[in-house]
Amino acid sequence: MSENYQVLALKWRPKQFKDVVGQDHITTTLQKAFEKNRIAQAFLFAGPRGVGKTTTARLVAMSLNGAENPTTDYDLKSESVTDIIDGKSMDVIEIDGASNRGIDEIRELRENIKFMPVSGKFKVIIICLLYTSDAADEGLGVDLGGRRI
Repeated sequence: MSENYQVLALKWRPKQFKDVVGQDHITTTLQKAFEKNRIAQAFLFAGPRGVGKTTTARLVAMSLNGAENPTTDYDLKSESVTDIIDGKSMDVIEIDGASNRGIDEIRELRENIKFMPVSGKFKVIIICLLYTSDAADEGLGVDLGGRRI
């Protein structure tokens, strides 16, 4: 394989909400939320494999950190957006929940989310395919203030 090889799904991953196919009900809702500045503090995207859950979460991250203020009209060439696309942004943490579900991994996540964003206004945590165990349930069942949720 050449050094320039990129997985097909990543090469053609939508970079703006208007590029997402087959999820109009989700993209329209999210775009309106950004237009009206009514953005939730957390989103839960559920569905079978390959429907765009992680892609949508990354689009939300780009909308939050891709411009001076949250907007779906961000510049694809800006440093923050290219860092998110390339997976290099310190403000967007993407975790494979199926592999990182032990107590130590959950503790590390809880420690890392305490810190302020590095370059953007928001810190975004994307947890993909979270198959919880009792240990993970215990770790994620506490909010940042230490209260049970």
